[in-house]
Amino acid sequence: MTRKQKIFIYGSTFRQATSGNAMELTRDLTLKEKISHFISSRNLSSDYDLTNWEVGFIDTRTGSELTFQIIKEMIEHISNLDDVILIAGTDSLEELAFALSLIDLDLTNKNIFISGAIYTSDHLIFDGINNIARALIYCENKNNHKDTGAFYTDTSKQNGVLVCMNDEILDAHSITKAFTNRIHAFQTRENQPRLKKDDKYPATILENQTIPNIPIIINSINLSPNFLNLEQIDGLVIGGMGTSTINKEWIDYFSSYTDTMPIALVSRIPFGDNYDELCYVGSLKKYEDLGFLLSPYRHYNMVQTRIKMAFDILYKKGN
Repeated sequence: MTRKQKIFIYGSTFRQATSGNAMELTRDLTLKEKISHFISSRNLSSDYDLTNWEVGFIDTRTGSELTFQIIKEMIEHISNLDDVILIAGTDSLEELAFALSLIDLDLTNKNIFISGAIYTSDHLIFDGINNIARALIYCENKNNHKDTGAFYTDTSKQNGVLVCMNDEILDAHSITKAFTNRIHAFQTRENQPRLKKDDKYPATILENQTIPNIPIIINSINLSPNFLNLEQIDGLVIGGMGTSTINKEWIDYFSSYTDTMPIALVSRIPFGDNYDELCYVGSLKKYEDLGFLLSPYRHYNMVQTRIKMAFDILYKKGN
């Protein structure tokens, strides 16, 4: 049976901004031709046939304009395809990848990739075609159960949402954008456990629901905590110092709201857990006794915690 294979483009640096947040599509129209030429230049044309792959567009806004509604559209497309490569703007790629990794998608014999480019298509070291070609080759090798040693062929990863960047295949659930404009901009967070099926959210979670308003605030020296109107939000993520430490003023102020809304306390540092009982004995109990949420978001950074909290609230509403 012929597999349904498609490359979807959303807000990526394959395009160039024209006015405001609008993007032009002209550079994308020859994408398949460029990938074919790239594969041919590596003498791999006989191994990888692109005939069955199609190219489509999801939205013309930039990556910074990503919304949960657009993610909902992506989920709908994914459900109807066998192999899908989502080309996304790298500014929000971490959030898109993490959100999709939380969804209970049918991954049986399915390949889902997210990729993009750090440098724009008119840059001398544009990396986009290389990233997409690697993702496509991975899909073809996985489907044909082969490992020829040509190009990138490590197909040992379990089926899931994957990211192809930096000449690497990365788990979407654990990536963080650590640099703004380096080829190796994305890194994986160590010790971030792989989600089991029971830990994921139904694919319908974004349907007909108002997305919770959950800001992220960062504790810093001499910053008063009362600058936020807590009556107009649905939850809160606080980035604390070190292993999510906040000062007494912040503890006293925000603990009075933990009975009425979820307030997660995580580290403002990109890598590492939000508490360490081996070093700071009693620190977890100190905060959780006051209603702050640490354990449910232990392995996540601020951005990931915000997305997961939104899904937690939506799931609770729907059940």
